[in-house]
Amino acid sequence: MTEINPNKGLPIQPNVTPKETKPAEQPPAVNQIQDPPKEMTQKDLGNDPAAAIGQSQIQVKAADSIENDLKMLEENPELVKKSMAVGEKAEKEQLAKGQPSAQAYFTGINISKAFADEFAK
Repeated sequence: MTEINPNKGLPIQPNVTPKETKPAEQPPAVNQIQDPPKEMTQKDLGNDPAAAIGQSQIQVKAADSIENDLKMLEENPELVKKSMAVGEKAEKEQLAKGQPSAQAYFTGINISKAFADEFAK
């Protein structure tokens, strides 16, 4: 079977490439908000001795010890009683608002601790 050249009479140009056309630039829409490019910050860990030996970079605060609580109780037992009453009241209020019991308990403990820390000074 032979092929029929549909472009009979036109010279064959094997190395012709079509012209590249750039799409017309459209102005940005009015409702589009241009965000500024975000920059990444890099921290050089080469001078940090903890990084050099591979230790964690997280600083962990020491947990509040029971010795501090006992010391506060010995120094000012009335303050501790008042702070516990405030904490229990806060816990009851959180339960009345519909908060889960465990979360309400911890909220009460945190408020009690904040009360004692504020008025201990």
